[in-house]
Amino acid sequence: MDGYLAAAAELKRDLPADQVWHIPVNTHHYAEIAAREALMQHPRPELLLCMSDRIALGAMSVARQLGLRIPEDICIVGFDGIEEAERAYPALTTVAQHSDEKGRTAARLLLNGDCQQNVLLECELRLRASC
Repeated sequence: MDGYLAAAAELKRDLPADQVWHIPVNTHHYAEIAAREALMQHPRPELLLCMSDRIALGAMSVARQLGLRIPEDICIVGFDGIEEAERAYPALTTVAQHSDEKGRTAARLLLNGDCQQNVLLECELRLRASC
């Protein structure tokens, strides 16, 4: 979330708190509730930046239920790079993190007793058809 807010600030784009939806658990059910709330706003957002691919896939489902075309009516972006994102229709644009490397790095730091170190891991933008 801090990254999204920093990018918006750099671009001098306002991101009001009432345009940020939080869900208690990263599940399809809660993602759909939040997406429906967001997509029923007037004016409707042009873009949903989702904190996970699971949330984005839920948002895509709701958008289709509401008769919205992706990406013509709403662009949707996820974060994680899970396989389901590539298989979705349309394929989901996502910021892919390398989860295997994240796990290896976390295990190495934990086993070495180096729990105070901050590590920045690479990620990549995978542009697909959802935006």
